[in-house]
Amino acid sequence: VCSSDLHGFVENSSEFLTNHGLLVLPIFSASGIRMKLIEALALGVPVVTTKTGAIGIDNTSILTLGETTQELITVITQLLNDPERQHLISEQSKEFVQSHYTSEVVVAKISKALGAKS
Repeated sequence: VCSSDLHGFVENSSEFLTNHGLLVLPIFSASGIRMKLIEALALGVPVVTTKTGAIGIDNTSILTLGETTQELITVITQLLNDPERQHLISEQSKEFVQSHYTSEVVVAKISKALGAKS
């Protein structure tokens, strides 16, 4: 049986994400990348979101997607009931962030875009 709670402001988002095991981002209109999504991925916390919520992530296989309320409920339930999938997504998420979003990687991308020699 799954249960959920809605939370408002939290003092320490990393601690909160790690202790709750799943981030749900039901975003239906927006642009750009959400930093809480990247933070969750870096911590290995599985993320459930929409295609809009996934904007900016070029590897959506590390995300669990749903477009309607019912689809989101279904994929959340499936993910919560599949610890092996949660573990696989967790490991892949951490690897993805390490290869795309560490400060070293970002600095190298910016330097390349600005034409700096490595």
